[in-house]
Amino acid sequence: FSATPRDLATVLGDVIKKGSCSEIAVEYSCGHAGPAEVQLAPFLRGRRSAGAREAPRAAARALRLACRGGVAAPSGEDGVFRVLVPGGACPCCSVGLRRGLRCGGGPLGTLG
Repeated sequence: FSATPRDLATVLGDVIKKGSCSEIAVEYSCGHAGPAEVQLAPFLRGRRSAGAREAPRAAARALRLACRGGVAAPSGEDGVFRVLVPGGACPCCSVGLRRGLRCGGGPLGTLG
């Protein structure tokens, strides 16, 4: 997983292309970590039509504009990034249990 900060457009490009990014990981009690599925916020999904090469930059620009000057991203479901965390035991060793979710260096809370 990425140890150095990456450009926002690069991270959003991974989410657009792969449905995950190296910054968001599920941690298991055995010490393993694995990717979590990330769904782009709906208000950024339309940026895919900009073309494969331009879509990450367009999404990054839209996100920056939405958050500039204290203006919040769209409210409700339209402004939500979803992170889907796999349940069950560690997929690497089948022993460890899900311990937490991290985004970069910080922990994320989970619902349910």
